[in-house]
Order: sequence, then C-alpha cells, then structure tokens
Amino acid sequence: MKVWTNFLLGLTSLIIVLLVVNMQKNLPQRENVKFMTAQGKSPIQCWRALIQVYGEEAMSKPTVRRWHKRFREGDGLTPTTDLLRSGRPRTQTTAPMVDTVRRIIQRNGRLSIKKVASQSGLSWSTAQKILRKHLKLRRRTAKFIPRLLTDEQKRARVQMCTQNLDRLRNDPYLLDKLVCGDESPVYIMDPESKFESSVWLPAGAPRPVKALRSRSQRWTMLTCFFDSIGPILVEFSEDRIDTDSYITTLRRLRERIRQKHPGMWIGGVDGKTDREFVIQHDNASPHTSNRTIAFLFDQDLLAHPPYSLDLVPADFFLFPLLKTKLRGIHHGRLPQVKRAVRRALKSIPEDQFQAALIALPTRWRKCITAQGEYFEGRGIQPAPGPYFDMPPQVDPPPESTDSDSD
Repeated sequence: MKVWTNFLLGLTSLIIVLLVVNMQKNLPQRENVKFMTAQGKSPIQCWRALIQVYGEEAMSKPTVRRWHKRFREGDGLTPTTDLLRSGRPRTQTTAPMVDTVRRIIQRNGRLSIKKVASQSGLSWSTAQKILRKHLKLRRRTAKFIPRLLTDEQKRARVQMCTQNLDRLRNDPYLLDKLVCGDESPVYIMDPESKFESSVWLPAGAPRPVKALRSRSQRWTMLTCFFDSIGPILVEFSEDRIDTDSYITTLRRLRERIRQKHPGMWIGGVDGKTDREFVIQHDNASPHTSNRTIAFLFDQDLLAHPPYSLDLVPADFFLFPLLKTKLRGIHHGRLPQVKRAVRRALKSIPEDQFQAALIALPTRWRKCITAQGEYFEGRGIQPAPGPYFDMPPQVDPPPESTDSDSD
C-alpha cells in the first residue's frame, strides 16, 4: 500500500513538472504574439511568423488565436502566464447535501436513485455518487423466507438442532441410516425462471425474447423417500396427501426398505435391532396426525423443527434440483410427467445424495450459530471440525482451543 501511494505521488509530481516546463517553453512565443498583436498583425500572420522561427515546436493555430484575442482585448496589460486556478468548485457534493440525501433515505429506503435526485434537486450521477461513495450504501433486495419465526420457534429450532448434533456424536452411523421423505407437486408445464432462461451473448447482440407462460393447472403430487444412496420409494398421487394415504405410503416404504436394504431391516447395523433405519419428514398435517404418530410409535424418527425447509434435504436439495431439470418442458400428459420425473431422479448421481445428507450437520450448526434464524444467504460459517465431535453446548468455554468446538 505504501509503495502504491509513493508511486501516485511521484506520478503527480511528474505531471506538474511537465506542465510547468511546457508553460515555460511557450512563454517566449506568447511574448512574440503579444508584440506582433501590438503591431496590428492578424492571428494568421502571427502563427506563420512563429512557424518560421520555431518550426514544429510552434504553438498551434487555435492557441495563437486565443492569446491574440486576449492581448487585443486587454489593452497590452494582459500577462503572458496562466492564472492560478483552484480547480472546479464542488457545488453539490457538500456536507449539507450529503445530510439531505441521508435524511431522504432514512425516511424511505426503497426510493430509486432517480427519485432521490428529484427530491434533493441533484443530478442522477451526483445522487448516485453520494449514496455509494459518501454514504457507502448498496441496494439489496429482500430475501423471501418461509415464515417470520417467533422467539419460541427459534428456540425450538436451536433445541432440536442441538439434540440432533448430540445424537450424531453418540451415533456416527446416523446419516447412513437416515431416510428422508417429503411431497411436492409436479406440473405438466412449469416455465423457466428469468435466471434459468438467460444466455451468454456477444456484445451488441439483440436480447432474446420468449413468450410469457404460466404454470399449468394439471399436476401430480410426488412423494419421494431417499437415503445416502438414492431414491428408495417414488410415488405419484392425483389428490392431496391425507393421513390414510400417507400411512399406506409408509407401509410401502417399510416393505421397500426390507427388499432393497435388508441390512437396515433384519439385524440392522449393530445386529441387534429389527428396524435400524431412521425416518425424517417435516411437520405437515398428515405426518403429525394422531393416527400417523400411532403407526410410527415404534419407529425411530429424527427430530425436525417446524417451518424449517432449510433443514430438510428434500427441500434444500432434491426438489429444487429435480424441478430445475423439468422446467421449461411441456410434458403433454401426466404419464409423461411421471416418466420424466423418474428419469430425472435416476440421473442424479449417488455422491450428490451423500453430499446432501453430509451437509445436514453443518446446517444444524449454522442454525445454532444464527440463534434459530434462517441462515441461508447470511454468510454464517460454523467452526470447522468433524460433525460427530460437536459438543452439545452452543458456546465453547473461553479456555477451550479445540477446533471441533462450536
């Protein structure tokens, strides 16, 4: 930084020296122009005389005209040196004007630069300069979140995330046994978002256009359960999911796990329990009804706080990725939509499912660090370390230097 500052100072000094030298070099020519103007010669005659004497170093014709006019109108008293100037005065970016713009923004932070300039009487460029350079403001759009959480809901998120981390520390095989599931509608036609339809074009190329399309009315409800290897159960329903249909789906899920993962069913990982797999689903009404709870009475469940889409792998990983593959395509009929969904699910590699489940402990720790708030887009980074070594307390003791602590 110091070297760069010295370089700028040296460059500025060099420019000033060159200007002074150039001014000193032209002083004799200006004296000659002043003498010839007093003799009554025209500007063109003065310029030709300078060409004969100085050659290529003679002043240009416009410069000779300007000095000839100055000497002619000055009655011979005009000096041949340039007058000292302080530069262009600042007429708008003054301290009172900066305070005016600050008060305008404090009253309404959603005003555009054009409206700020109109209310303050400034130009658009000056208003932008004050906002960005002097006030150091940046315009940011609001991030949509599932819900404005209450203090009780935030505490519940922190408590359940701490509980899950403590359980993971005591059972390192938890993520290998975890089966995540959820439901989401899939439409025959789901148009692309503005970002998804953007393309790279060369400079000067015309902007692409597309017709405005809305989401189709026909849809099918997708129910998907998956683990760290991939999808286990994929079902479709033309109606909303209720308690009866969800219990039927859970029965088929158990049978599918018994067929595809017998090690998680008979004997389990430790060779002792009958059903070793752990189910995680959200708090939708069919999932938390009394009959569903009674059906899952002997089933191991992973605690999940309400209104926590950022903590469900189906919501932060599977469904967004799946619908990105389906958007912008008109599938015609519902059977074609179902086939497209199955193809898209098969195209997702196994390592992405593993990465989604491995990301769960990090998301739990981020939720704890954010004190229950939604953490996505906030740049929260928990302390690095193996997720199963995470201690149950939120804040580490001051004397602790263990990198695994949070």
